[in-house]
Amino acid sequence: MFLFYWLKLLKNNFLFLILFVAAFMIHGFLVSSIFKLFDIHLPNVLEDESILFKIFLAIIFAPLLETLLFQFLVYKGLERICRDGFRSYIFLISSAVIFAAQHFYSVWYIVGTIIPGILLAYCFLHFTNKYSSTKYGFWFTALSHGLCNSVVLFSEFI
Repeated sequence: MFLFYWLKLLKNNFLFLILFVAAFMIHGFLVSSIFKLFDIHLPNVLEDESILFKIFLAIIFAPLLETLLFQFLVYKGLERICRDGFRSYIFLISSAVIFAAQHFYSVWYIVGTIIPGILLAYCFLHFTNKYSSTKYGFWFTALSHGLCNSVVLFSEFI
């Protein structure tokens, strides 16, 4: 029953997830094109790792941990600090800045992750508001993040 419930949710939100991954891919293409134009090279922090470790880290572990730290806890923290409610843009900006700052491999890596941070925060906010629960915001954001990371990870092999 639980599985069917989540499959129905995925079906009902399929278009959002596809558009979300497409926005991530467009952003990635634009950023990588700009970085190539200016001869900016980003470090590949997982270059020497096995494919199984990359899959586990990029598609499962990092999306779950980062969603917990940079969307869920930021949202809950703002809820607690701003007892009368807070504006969505405060969450979007603070979550994105914290998300980008933890990608400290280089200054350019931080710059390149601001927009994905905003997209992930928006995803969290969208599903939290749509279903009136941070549980849905968390799981849909982690799933979306994992999907985007899988596109990036598997594009290395093309």
